[in-house]
Amino acid sequence: MYIAVFSSLLPVSVGIYRWKIIGIDLKALQLLLLIGFIIDCFTIKGLNFVYLHELAYVYLLFELLMVIYIIIFWQESLLVKKILQITIFLYIAFWVGARYLFSDFTRLYSIVGSVSKIFFVLSAGYTLFIVVENRIGMLRQDKRFWILLSFVLNSCGTLMPFALQELLWIQSKQALFIAWSITLVITIISNILFTIGFLCPQKQT
Repeated sequence: MYIAVFSSLLPVSVGIYRWKIIGIDLKALQLLLLIGFIIDCFTIKGLNFVYLHELAYVYLLFELLMVIYIIIFWQESLLVKKILQITIFLYIAFWVGARYLFSDFTRLYSIVGSVSKIFFVLSAGYTLFIVVENRIGMLRQDKRFWILLSFVLNSCGTLMPFALQELLWIQSKQALFIAWSITLVITIISNILFTIGFLCPQKQT
């Protein structure tokens, strides 16, 4: 857990080092990673259960807004940009409504988190496909490729624990532990991919 949590400091540190040359897209990503790291530190420290879940729930919305902002920034199609913007408003309405529908924090976090991860997979996966299809230069030098790949990998890896955590908690705590352990490994890999993205030439190719 500690390695996974502190691995987010790797892309954040590279982002700070390259602050003057990275664009607003990567600065938004850096802010997202930094806030996520702070919340993870609160989790490790054992913040009050209610406060921690409230904080994590707010972070779900913040995470989605920042990730979709980055994806919209890289999206070439005006139609897709418009669809993503509309979807954001729908998600916000869902996020607000779910907070009052479900009093159980575990179930609330599971349902809303699952929806956000599905949204990430679809939007980032589609944009990644477009980036690969329309590439001009070497793909490995395109920051969008590495960061979108990280979004897709991380979202796919965390979708199952989010969606099934309530069921796994009841049926098999060991299976839930294994699922989240795999997620921690994926988090480390995702942060490495983010770091590669920060190190790429900042002009999109």
